[in-house]
Amino acid sequence: MTNKERIEYAGKKFDILDGVYVPSDDTFMLAETLKVRKGERVLDMCAGSGILGILASDAAGSVTLVDDDELAVKNIKINLGLNKVKNAKVICSSLFQKVKGKFDLLIFNPPFLPQEHGEDLYLYDDKFEKWRNIGWHAWDGGADGRKVIDRFLKTFDAHLADGGRVHMIGSSLSNYKKTARIFRGKGMKVKILARKRFFFEELVVMEARMV
Repeated sequence: MTNKERIEYAGKKFDILDGVYVPSDDTFMLAETLKVRKGERVLDMCAGSGILGILASDAAGSVTLVDDDELAVKNIKINLGLNKVKNAKVICSSLFQKVKGKFDLLIFNPPFLPQEHGEDLYLYDDKFEKWRNIGWHAWDGGADGRKVIDRFLKTFDAHLADGGRVHMIGSSLSNYKKTARIFRGKGMKVKILARKRFFFEELVVMEARMV
């Protein structure tokens, strides 16, 4: 699987391999509202091609990029090299399963579209010598769109430093208001940083901060 496309954003270049989520409105909404303080420890969860973590690396002290897909991890490593990022590492993990430590900022762009089954679209991956179902990991949020979101919400606070914050996308299709209520139930202050309406959904960028 060698096909790829290249995009440029904020003065950086990113190769996107076939089968890895191509940055879209959700990605760029997160990028446009992303504020990283000098020296912060940043975790980019569900990192995809790595664009958000790489953007954060300019100011961050360290960046950990996490994805559960081997091809995405390969793609992240390509883009770290392409942009000469030295303060980042990549982990192949199902959410926090293999993640250790605490972070000042968690960036989270999860699969959030309600789907009853994965996308039936396959490509043969020569590197990993198997047929891969492409796409499901990028946008399949389960029947209510919250399959990955709710797993994240159960465990993220064990990895959030005092005063830390979560910077994430939310969709009306997966009930972002429920996500905000869960954050508030954990004693966090929630702010909506951006909104974008489509004919079928509303996307928001949500910041949840420990207080």
